[in-house]
Amino acid sequence: MEQTYTKEFSSGSNYLTADYQFNMTNYFPASGTGVHTLEIWMSGDNVETEHYKYNMMCVALSDINSVPLVVMNDAVKEAMNYENQTLFKYATYNCTSVTFNINSNDNGIIYELISDNTIRVATNTKQPYDMNVEVDTESREDLSLEVTATADGFVQSISIPINNSNAYAAAENPTFYMNATNRSNGNANRTQLVNNATGSNAIVASYNGIWDGFAWTGDAWATDGDGNKCLVVPAGASIEVPDFKPLVIAQTFSETIEFKYRCSNITNYDQPILSIMDTNTFDESTTNGIILFPTKILVLSNGNRLITPQSVNLDEDTITHIAIVFQRNYRNSGRNLCRIYVNSIQNAVFEYAGSNTFGNGYLRIGQSSSDTYLYMLRQYSTKALEESDILSNFMNTFIDSAGKTRAEVRSENQILDGGEINYDLCR
Repeated sequence: MEQTYTKEFSSGSNYLTADYQFNMTNYFPASGTGVHTLEIWMSGDNVETEHYKYNMMCVALSDINSVPLVVMNDAVKEAMNYENQTLFKYATYNCTSVTFNINSNDNGIIYELISDNTIRVATNTKQPYDMNVEVDTESREDLSLEVTATADGFVQSISIPINNSNAYAAAENPTFYMNATNRSNGNANRTQLVNNATGSNAIVASYNGIWDGFAWTGDAWATDGDGNKCLVVPAGASIEVPDFKPLVIAQTFSETIEFKYRCSNITNYDQPILSIMDTNTFDESTTNGIILFPTKILVLSNGNRLITPQSVNLDEDTITHIAIVFQRNYRNSGRNLCRIYVNSIQNAVFEYAGSNTFGNGYLRIGQSSSDTYLYMLRQYSTKALEESDILSNFMNTFIDSAGKTRAEVRSENQILDGGEINYDLCR
């Protein structure tokens, strides 16, 4: 129910700096106790100021000691994606805890970001709510945060637009894209690898996995030691995805497979932590496919068995982005090349015959004595990404850390000043 309160001011007074207080004691909302939106503006002589809106807790005398409320105000006009910020301020009445749920709305597709985050607070006290917003999307419009606060059964919700100018768009039309930042153990389909890719190439909605050794508390869809959301496969646990066999494509067409991972608490360096290989266990003389060890990535075909030129050494306990490109008929030369990129930089390349196969193995994740963290996995069937695409995809999944942030990387690579190239910035 909408109610309007009007206050007349004389035109001869200065209201630019004078504070004005409006006592609402005699204007209690007709709809009673609750959180109400107050909209304030001034108008006169056919002109009107900007409208300001505030959420306000209103409590009837009969409800003073019994009704709990929570209110959110001072929300940012836009939440900056991939930045840590104060999103809004909140306060409670008659309760000392509030539970927040925050989802992203990407053109009608809802992704869970914060689930049942309960915070103990002092009642009647304004508090800031800080969050590192990370919505992995290429969208620039119709993108928002949907925030719900619950206090002893009372619920208030607000919507905040997201500014996605910090994002780097990934190469278009992947066949499959698993994004762990949008998953949680509360999902009904938690044992599936959901395909977040959009477009005509994304023909499979999800892949069922065989999960073994998970407690579903602190592992699976959880966070690493730095609080980054990921797929956590602890030592002794494993996931097998029998229907995900991407290397079958590489037997005939070009293809790109990329993933971001981390391996910690390593005691066995010789057992794979992630693989797409055609044998149950790794055998240097017979295994074909992609084999990721705790500190090495190796790609083998039935005709290419040279370990050194077909592998790259990696750092342990470090978030690392790997991209493997199978490129058939390179520049119409008849040559076929396999390239291995680490953090967007090519580290290895080898040539393979057109009749070679990398096997028809399926995805396996996990090792008996090391913790594996998988942040994303993306496949491009029939598409060999160029170096510029690899760099864009690396930045698309970049994770801020104490050593480097996405905003810093963007600033370091900024060479435009007022729309024109500044050659001083190119140095």
